[in-house]
Amino acid sequence: MNYNISILIPVYNVEAYIERCAESLFKNTMAEKCEFIFTNDGSTDASIEKLNSVIEKFPGLKNNIVVLQHEKNKGLGATRNTGFDNAKGKYIICTDSDDWVEPNYLEELFNTAEKDNLDFVGCDTYAFEEGSNIQELREYPLNPDPHQCLIDILNYKVGDYLWVKLFRREFLIQNKIRWADDISLHEDTLLDIKVLTNNPKIGYVNKPLYHYLIRKGSYVHNLYTEKTSDLIFTAIKYMDDYLKSHNGDFARVAFERRCYIMKSNCIARGTIYSQKKYLQLYKELNKYADRNNTKLFYYYVIKTSNKSPKISFVLVYIYSILKCLFGKIKYKDYVSE
Repeated sequence: MNYNISILIPVYNVEAYIERCAESLFKNTMAEKCEFIFTNDGSTDASIEKLNSVIEKFPGLKNNIVVLQHEKNKGLGATRNTGFDNAKGKYIICTDSDDWVEPNYLEELFNTAEKDNLDFVGCDTYAFEEGSNIQELREYPLNPDPHQCLIDILNYKVGDYLWVKLFRREFLIQNKIRWADDISLHEDTLLDIKVLTNNPKIGYVNKPLYHYLIRKGSYVHNLYTEKTSDLIFTAIKYMDDYLKSHNGDFARVAFERRCYIMKSNCIARGTIYSQKKYLQLYKELNKYADRNNTKLFYYYVIKTSNKSPKISFVLVYIYSILKCLFGKIKYKDYVSE
């Protein structure tokens, strides 16, 4: 069967959320013309059992739904590649299994892509914190010029999230665009770089079609451990290599500033081990340190690290302990590896 869209949904320990996500997708106005590829990345909870219970409620979509299995946890990049390799749709989109979508999510994006023969279409989203009923509208207007669009993303003017972006599958195949198997942080930014340096035709739907849940226990919203920071630095290396090999000089300044902020987070949101390790590497960042993209304290910490990483570490350590004492972060999380 020829599907309009293949929806890639990674599944990993989301038993509390997967039913809502799956139902919202299956109730989409164009569901019968789409395929839904769920890839279980080694879940150890009841995620798949709950997913199967939802699938049973939609017998008419049985042939449109695929559930793939990783024997062990491989991470988000590898999981999305597994889904992509099994996709048959004209377009693909990624949906996170702890989020949910509007009933016209798929149809709005598909119709816009078809109408103007586009390779890449985005939309807006609602975002809200777990436990809150207040949703924040986030608009992500994509510039039709690929170079400016990438610069906007790198400068945080537009979100890099993949779940508000529809891609023409043939465009990705022709340009050999895939996720990096070994990174699970900033893999969205890396894919945006790969797509936008290959000059896609871009469109934008100025409607919030997606509901993004900011989970309290989410990987990207916790303190950065040494392992987390290593993943960030690996992602940066991939981005840098791709820009160098695909005429990405137009985005160099924006990319370096983005790197500065990403690496700064390894200090500002790092555990004691992350801070100690990465304050050794900040000479390269000093030219991008300014008071507009860094809190004043961390600005001076990073500037000081150019002369004495040890003094910088003592400063940031004392500051972090004070945050522990005032309940801003948990001490056991701060000293964890």
